[in-house]
Amino acid sequence: MLLMGDEMRRSQGGNNNAYCQNNEISWFDWTLAEKHADIHRFVKALIALRTNRELPVDRPDMTLNELLRRQPIQWHGVKLNAPDWSHQSHTLAATVPLLGYQLLLHLIINAYWEPLEFEIPPCKRQEAWRRCVDTYLDPPNDIRSWQDAQILRSSVYPVQPRSVVILLANAGVEAASS
Repeated sequence: MLLMGDEMRRSQGGNNNAYCQNNEISWFDWTLAEKHADIHRFVKALIALRTNRELPVDRPDMTLNELLRRQPIQWHGVKLNAPDWSHQSHTLAATVPLLGYQLLLHLIINAYWEPLEFEIPPCKRQEAWRRCVDTYLDPPNDIRSWQDAQILRSSVYPVQPRSVVILLANAGVEAASS
């Protein structure tokens, strides 16, 4: 969830209730937009990816909350269908067919301090996964629109330390069954 100013690294110094304060805690510093232009660009691109009307859509009237509540989620770890739920785990992956969109989303999180190779669910037909987000990559490659996203042909994806990857594929794909 984003709060006003998060896209520019705005902080209230740990104060979560600046309602009646008329000082630096509640003021918005507009110079942060230029100072943190990279994060602002990333958040704008993330919102554009979420609201992209060029994505294959069946029901554009669904909210993100409705989509998330209705989603069947298939959990993975570094290997497909093998999530590590232990306290020592530093990885998680999930495949979600997005209701309302003709898309399949594969989310990968590597909180480990070393790069890891994650298995990717196979695609049907000639469809392929598109890498839309990889937070380890330098801008502007860290986030790409559906049209500009790199097409992946491998069954594994190397995820760098402490990064998040979002892959999308057309509905002509099928996740590996549980």
